[in-house]
Order: sequence, then C-alpha cells, then structure tokens
Amino acid sequence: MSHTFTKSDYHKIAKTLEAKSISQQGNVVRIDVQSPDGQHSLLLEIFPSLAIGSRTGNMVQVTSPLGIAQLHLCTHFIAGQDEVLFFAEQADKISGVAVTSTAGCNFYANVDKELLQKDISKLAGEVMICVLQLSFSETVLVELK
Repeated sequence: MSHTFTKSDYHKIAKTLEAKSISQQGNVVRIDVQSPDGQHSLLLEIFPSLAIGSRTGNMVQVTSPLGIAQLHLCTHFIAGQDEVLFFAEQADKISGVAVTSTAGCNFYANVDKELLQKDISKLAGEVMICVLQLSFSETVLVELK
C-alpha cells in the first residue's frame, strides 16, 4: 500500500531536515537542504502519484553534487529527530533512502526484510548499518498490515 503525501507531510519533512526552502511546481515538491556550515547541499524531490512504468506511485529523488538517487514506489516515510527515512516495500524486499539535516544521504536497495529481524551483532559490519537504519521502518510496516 502506497502512502498518500499531504501538505502536512511535506512541511514535517522540511522542518525535520531544517530545509532552506520548500516549493511545489506541478506534481513535484522540492525541498532544499543545506548543511549548517553551508558546505554541502542536496535537493530532495517528492513526486506523488507518478506513472512509473505500468504502475503509479511515489518517487523520491535526491540530487547532490555527487549524483542522483531515486526511490521508486515509495510506500511510506518516517521523520526522526534530524533525518527522514523514505522506504519502499515489495514482497520480501525493502529499499530505503535516508536524508539528513546535514545534507547527507544514504541509500539501501533490495534488502531482505528478514534481516530486520536478525541479531545485528551477528551480521557482517558492512550489513549492520543498513539493517540499523531500515529497522526503523518495521513499526510502520506492522501498522500498515
């Protein structure tokens, strides 16, 4: 089930990320995030109800000087203290993009959902950070069922 983004959601996301600006043009909401020292920036774009192939869903795009990351068919988001986690759930897989108020971005794709139930101390270090970050989605996933 896909989340329906509202104006309230956009403002909550912008506030969490201490956004420099927020604007809407047509079917896209743009949130400009800059690090406190002004050295780093990124543009977060949320495209609600976008035609993605034969399906319609949310797309989240993060653009920085280093590149672009896209999360297709975003099913929900969680706003934390200083970061927002967008995630897409499909069958036994989950993908996510985390955006921070310091203009940071982490992207995790095609992660087995069963990893979220594992004891992280028994996982490889390279997998641990991904599981820690995506595990925040578990509460929302349970609520959506």
